[in-house]
This record gives sequence, structure tokens and C-alpha cells, in this order.
Amino acid sequence: LLDGSGFRRSFYGEHRPIDAVNVFASLQRALLFEEIVGDLSRRLVRYQSMGQGGAALGCGRVLTAVNAVTGEVVGFLDLSLTLYDTAKQEFLVSEGPGLATPSPSMERRAYVANLAVSRGARRRGVAEALLQEAEEVARQWADCDTLWLEVSKSNAAAVSLYRKLGYTVRLEDEGSAEVVRGAFGYSMQVSPRLRFAKALRPDVPATASAELDQTDADDSGPPT
Repeated sequence: LLDGSGFRRSFYGEHRPIDAVNVFASLQRALLFEEIVGDLSRRLVRYQSMGQGGAALGCGRVLTAVNAVTGEVVGFLDLSLTLYDTAKQEFLVSEGPGLATPSPSMERRAYVANLAVSRGARRRGVAEALLQEAEEVARQWADCDTLWLEVSKSNAAAVSLYRKLGYTVRLEDEGSAEVVRGAFGYSMQVSPRLRFAKALRPDVPATASAELDQTDADDSGPPT
């Protein structure tokens, strides 16, 4: 997974000539990729070490979509029990996945930390299939009744997909710095983000007791 070219393209798209002639962009690309691989490697180790008792006892999974003909990984999803600070209303992704909660104001929530699909495999149902599998895995965790994810508000395709699959906006924030690919390299830009949630069991509403429910306002028109 981590060494495959499909994994790299899931994040950066196809290799372009500008990446070869622009030394700065090439260096940025390499450094960013190594940072992502390092983070995901650490998460995988934790998933494996804490998942010996079976799916219900683990703290996360990395799900992959593989091209049946070439065997290449064309998409992946990183699902984990992530710390959530109820006072600050934010996910502490940098703290890593786990099972323990360090304080009464913290809780563990099923959270999609990453979802990426290679450019050539997009609009073929790969992301939808990965999300549906993630929902099945999350249902196996004790006391897990909601699946959460966050996305840039400007990512219209992703927003449309999440709405289609029954996810509703629970919070919109000012955003955080994200890596954006430009014509001559990569830069950090602040982008508004939407927090989505979906109830995993029909009889249990999505947990959002202290959060702003913007569903009615956001569903008044097509995604933008």
C-alpha cells in the first residue's frame, strides 16, 4: 500500500512535466509524501497492535480498493476511533487513534481521517464503496452509533457524495491549513471545512448534542 504508485497518485494526481523540471515542486512533493507515509505507518502500527482481539476491539482500520486486473491500489480510507474534545468541539487527529480517553471532556468517535482515490479511478463508485465498508466496520465498535468526517467546503464532488450517502452537516468552521497544489508547487492555504455525520443505526440519531446543526440551511440548494 504505502510503496505503491497508486497510493501516491491518490494524494497528488498523475505526475506532471512541471514536477520534473521544477526542482522546488519536486522536493515539496517528496517531503509531503514522506510525511504522509510516516503518519499513516504509525497509525497502521497502532491499529495492528491494538486489534489483536478482533474488529470490535481494535481502534482503527485502513481499507483499500484494488484494481482487479492490475492489482494496483486505486483508493484507500483511514478509519479510526479518534479523540474528540467536547468542550472545544474538535477532533484531535494529531493525538492518534486509540481506546483510552484522558479526561471527562474527551470521548472517542469513529472518524474518517483520510479518503483518497486515484484520478483514473474516480467517479466509478470507489469512494462510495470504501465509505460503505467503513460504516460496516464502525458498527462493530461498542457504543459507536455515528460516523464522522470532515472535508473542505470547496470540494464540491466530495460534499455531493456525502450528502448522497446520507451524511448531514453538523458544523462549519473557519477551516485549517491544507496543502494545495498550484502550477509551480505546493502551498498551505486555509479553507473552510464542513463536518459531516451519519447515524449508523436507524434508531439512534447522529450524536451532536453540543454542535450547531446546519443541515436545514445547507440542504436548501445544490452543493457549491
